[in-house]
Amino acid sequence: MLNDPVAFSQQEVNLGFHEERDAREEELRHFLGGQVVVDLGAGRELFAYNLAHEHGARAYIGVEPNHFAQLDAASDAAKMPFYVVGEDMLSFLQRLPDNSVSLFVFGIDDFILQGAESYKKNVEAEMARVLHPQGAEIMGRDSILSPLGIAQYASFDVRNRTENPRYRIHSKEL
Repeated sequence: MLNDPVAFSQQEVNLGFHEERDAREEELRHFLGGQVVVDLGAGRELFAYNLAHEHGARAYIGVEPNHFAQLDAASDAAKMPFYVVGEDMLSFLQRLPDNSVSLFVFGIDDFILQGAESYKKNVEAEMARVLHPQGAEIMGRDSILSPLGIAQYASFDVRNRTENPRYRIHSKEL
């Protein structure tokens, strides 16, 4: 017998929320587990590093030419190998071996690459070349970059919003 039907219905809602979150967490572990993750345009924040660490990545490389010092200072508290590269993302990608890494691309949008169509295409081609066959490219929904010829696998949101999720996953593994 139910003592409090409102509380019981809330439990059902919460259970559904947790099941959905657990499924997303499992997908992220599948794609990031054991991977070296390269964060293009890493910025000053550690969101991408934390996402990589929490989902079993082997190492994190933040590629950030503008906020190098802030990101480098944060690497002292890292719980897994953490490298910061103060370099342009295209030149860094060109130095990586084929099929070698997973990628994060957050916050690279029109205002950063405005008028740089050939540069954008070169970066996208390099992203597709270096993306590990079992890895993923995880990007913000507004990012104008996506790996050439690699389909979107899924979309998600860290707050489990189902409408207009903030992130997209691209993978060679479909």
